[in-house]
Amino acid sequence: MQGKIALEEAFALPRFHEKTRWWASLFAVDPEKHAAEITDIADLRIKYMDKHGVGYTILSYTAPGVQDIWDPKEAHALAGEINDYIAEAIRPYPDRFGAFATLSMHEPHEAAAELKRCVSQLGFKGALVNDTQRAGPDGDDMIFYDDPSWDIFWSAVTELNVPFYLHPRNPTGSIHDKLWAKRKWLIGPPLSFAHGVSLHLLGMVTNGVFDRHPELQVIIGHLGEHLPFDVWRINHWFEDVKKPLGLSCKKTIREYFARNIYITTSGHFSTPTLEYCITELGPDRILFSIDYPFESFGDACDWFDGVRLKGANGTRWLYEWGVDMAKGDGVVLKKLINRDWRTGEPISVYDLDDYEERWGYVYYMFHRQYMHSMLKDCALQEEGEGKAAELKVNHQCEDIDLTTGTIRFKNGTRAEHDLIIGADGIGSAVRGIIGIRPAKRPADQSCLHANVSTEQAVKAGLVDYSIDSALEYWGGQEGKWDKIVLSPCNGGKLLSYYCFFPRSVGDYSSHAWAAEELPVEELLAPFPALDAQVLAHLSIGKEVKPENSLSQKAGELSFAETFIQMMPHQSQGACMAIEDAAALGILFSKPYFRGDIAEALAVYQDMRLPRVTRVQSAAAKAAYNINERIGFSANKDIATYKVEDEKNKLTIEEMNAYDMYKDVEERLAERRSQRFTAKYIHGLPLGLELPNGVVISINS
Repeated sequence: MQGKIALEEAFALPRFHEKTRWWASLFAVDPEKHAAEITDIADLRIKYMDKHGVGYTILSYTAPGVQDIWDPKEAHALAGEINDYIAEAIRPYPDRFGAFATLSMHEPHEAAAELKRCVSQLGFKGALVNDTQRAGPDGDDMIFYDDPSWDIFWSAVTELNVPFYLHPRNPTGSIHDKLWAKRKWLIGPPLSFAHGVSLHLLGMVTNGVFDRHPELQVIIGHLGEHLPFDVWRINHWFEDVKKPLGLSCKKTIREYFARNIYITTSGHFSTPTLEYCITELGPDRILFSIDYPFESFGDACDWFDGVRLKGANGTRWLYEWGVDMAKGDGVVLKKLINRDWRTGEPISVYDLDDYEERWGYVYYMFHRQYMHSMLKDCALQEEGEGKAAELKVNHQCEDIDLTTGTIRFKNGTRAEHDLIIGADGIGSAVRGIIGIRPAKRPADQSCLHANVSTEQAVKAGLVDYSIDSALEYWGGQEGKWDKIVLSPCNGGKLLSYYCFFPRSVGDYSSHAWAAEELPVEELLAPFPALDAQVLAHLSIGKEVKPENSLSQKAGELSFAETFIQMMPHQSQGACMAIEDAAALGILFSKPYFRGDIAEALAVYQDMRLPRVTRVQSAAAKAAYNINERIGFSANKDIATYKVEDEKNKLTIEEMNAYDMYKDVEERLAERRSQRFTAKYIHGLPLGLELPNGVVISINS
């Protein structure tokens, strides 16, 4: 992975080389190598960075640094020297290096002034401090920064809008003598580092630092210095015991982690640990770091680049619901392929071979009729918790009486309802009956759909696209509406083609799906310059019909309105429909539903609209530029790559890292004016068997 940013990376002043070498002899197998690496600024580092895909490094002075100097004047002078030195050393490399300020923490006004100088004059990115400041006549005192006297310093940090990195240092003085002297092998990363930083950070929480400075951002390393693994217990005792006894911090520990605290991967390269931290804290609160030169670029980067996280996609819910997916006769996708419009040569390929390993589930493609059938069978089966669904009628709706809750069908059947969940189209009769009439207009793009038999194509001597097990796209790179999308279905026996072109070439906005099939000549007409192989496939196409070519006016989404244009510009549209059902199922399940339908529906709308709108926006962009489609949006190295907003593009990682259970729990807690304590069901349900045979349990 290119472009990683590393932000806990140490350096030392060259004039302390001998002291650095002696210090390294206490923990390094090759102290000379360590001393050379930590005093080097650019030469070795840039070579390592280029080799391992690190684009930018933020440097900070090595521990214990200035925090080990108990004379205030000496500490202040050394901090200034260090900051001036590193500012000059990285000046020739503005695109590769930044720095955190080194601060003497004897006096808050002085620390604030030096931080302001470093940020405003030297361009530093924040500050890194090595835990408590040694103080007193013999250095046996410790200054913590959680007292109100330090508010002037924390105000400076927030006014400058920079982070504060709280880094560990070795225990000293009487603390060392009493706790660690006879347990020397536990000093440092094995235990003492986490012990010191976790005490200091929790002191900031309980003594109100984050309440007085709600915008403050603090970073701790080493995947949270053990704290994420004790969040439940800390939260339980803070909320259920300590606060009734007088603890006054305003938020829960989870809320402080969500709003004020980041953790990094520095020196902790464990995938199960990272997965746990993501579950507890969320991926947006975890940053990459190496801890060089105490750790190697190779160990950190090779691990991070190879991390495969378990996440959620549409397939997850099919497994959780117990859907018999054999009935769907799906295709497990192995690739996304974008081909040249004229030649058919691959332009951009996104490999899905490791999809299950990364996310816990395969990437399925189903034919819509088969998918509808297997979902219906699952809903109607007797197995499972609660009542089975009943198919009472299969007829067109004629009228709905919202006052009495009566639905009347054209065949004369009537039904009573408490809640109508509609999954029909943008112009459906049901929407109109209940008063949903969104402004709509013909889309800029028309689409014809056709099915091609793989067997017939092979008999005709044509390419067997089914062997690719891929979603395949022709065009879309040129910023035009012309695009062919191939979706393999029915175990590869059926090739489902969606053929897009400008509406000016053919307007089907007034056609209904139930209309008669169109002649194949009408399908071929818009594509005279198309790749000959795929054009030959289309020439034997059957069931040629227009797809929905209406657009809904932005901003007119109504309650529970999660309409997705179900075109495979963005196959996540189908996943969104499945997620809609999953969200309703969770919200109306026993652990969450309290009999308040309005509450459940309000939470449903709050959680679904932002996510669906995000996907729909990406789908609209992908209609005109295939690089906006998830998967292809990661292929930045191809010559034709271009997206509208690199920082805001949709990715597979964003889609699959989403935790719906956590989203539901947090929103319900907020609506019920409760603190989010994760006492609800959280994450994957116990007993769920993943496709790889792993069964979710408390231990897993």
